[in-house]
Amino acid sequence: MALLTKGTVDYNGNYLFPSSLKLTASDVSEFLDYHKEVDAPAYKEKLDYYMAKPKTYTNLRDGHNHLVVNYPKYLVDTLNGFFVGIPPTIKTETAQVNQKLQDWLTFSDFTDELSELSKQASLYGKTYMLIYTNEESKVKVTTVPPYCSFIIYDDSVAHNPLAFVQYQNNDSGSTTGTIYFDKHWVQFSNYDKIKFSDDKHNLLFGGVPAVEFYDNEERTGITDGVKTLIDSVNKTLSNKADDVDYFADAYMFLKGFELDLNEQESIKDTRLIQAMVQDSSQDVDAKFLEKPNADETQEHLIDRETNLIFQLSMVANINDEVFGNATSGRSLEYKLLSMRNLTSNKERKFTKQLRKVFDLVSRAVTFGGGKDYSIANDLEFQFVRNLPNNNSEEADTASKLGGIVSQETQLSTLSIVSDPKAEMKKIADEKAEQVKKAIENQQKFVGSDSEQSNNNQDSDNNSDNQKADD
Repeated sequence: MALLTKGTVDYNGNYLFPSSLKLTASDVSEFLDYHKEVDAPAYKEKLDYYMAKPKTYTNLRDGHNHLVVNYPKYLVDTLNGFFVGIPPTIKTETAQVNQKLQDWLTFSDFTDELSELSKQASLYGKTYMLIYTNEESKVKVTTVPPYCSFIIYDDSVAHNPLAFVQYQNNDSGSTTGTIYFDKHWVQFSNYDKIKFSDDKHNLLFGGVPAVEFYDNEERTGITDGVKTLIDSVNKTLSNKADDVDYFADAYMFLKGFELDLNEQESIKDTRLIQAMVQDSSQDVDAKFLEKPNADETQEHLIDRETNLIFQLSMVANINDEVFGNATSGRSLEYKLLSMRNLTSNKERKFTKQLRKVFDLVSRAVTFGGGKDYSIANDLEFQFVRNLPNNNSEEADTASKLGGIVSQETQLSTLSIVSDPKAEMKKIADEKAEQVKKAIENQQKFVGSDSEQSNNNQDSDNNSDNQKADD
């Protein structure tokens, strides 16, 4: 097994290096060896499970059915859709700064990257977001899976990142990759002889341009606690499929018969056995071999394991009949309570790490706000759970809150309103427009009356003048 002479790996899987020492090429090589030998295979196995390609059972005979119920994908995608199925709102109060922020979020496809980030964090237990500049020197972000990358932290309480390593294995057996430090990055090949090349590429982010995202401090994936249950369901269903094959291809037992090949083929075709007994004392028998039926036991086991998978993973089984029996939004909320608790913790972790991302991005992207301005502390993150909504109930609740809470709080109870402040501005603009039109209509009405009055006065004057002439 790969040995670390200076570095260590803590209980949560963090790669640590003494802050009092300088990180060298040989130190990075040791961490790389460890990652390739220990961590990378474990992460790739999780990916195989997600892609419905778990390892086969080594103790099964040839011809055994190997069915796969893809619970890992169901659990990960359900949790991910619940957490970021509705894209979160990222904004700041300053209008000019916020406009530049929204433009950059659109340019960098940040919503899509965040969705992938969330999925991988739930699948692997952790993943990384890399900030980089493209060929046009524009700042973008991308998600890097943990089976081909890792961060080396110092061993201080803060765990400050020292380097981010991204690598890939070539067909020739060698390894190539990139090491990102706080001020520059270098490429390497043949990891046995890593050398920090003089060909250094400068970085503008003022720190290692990668941030680790995770759902919990222990870096456990959503399927880690139920892996053995998933394996058992797959094995039990495979055994049931074997039973079906057995009854479809049941073996026939013939006693007291001597049949040639043609007679055996005739029995297969006609499904008829005619026994001509010459001697009444001869014991003749023909029957199918029967296998003990354990269908009820297997079904109970599958039901129990299925319930435990959803219960222990804390992900709701939305296809279960109990969801169809939910008579109100409140009862549905209780059924989703465990998943809400899970994603609430995930939201806090993601919010903290997202601030680190934007602190790095603001070193190279000008959002406004003056020199050395970091947008990170001014950002507001609003994650909305992707729930089936009862708009009628929400409208009734919002209506009852009128005069009790502020208009912003009142509007925040409506799922159709993603930004209460923006909605308040729209309401104010609509009212102002209505007042403006009312004033314009009144002026037109007053002007029309005044013109009619003038016309009447002119008519009266003309009539008086006509009488005087007469």
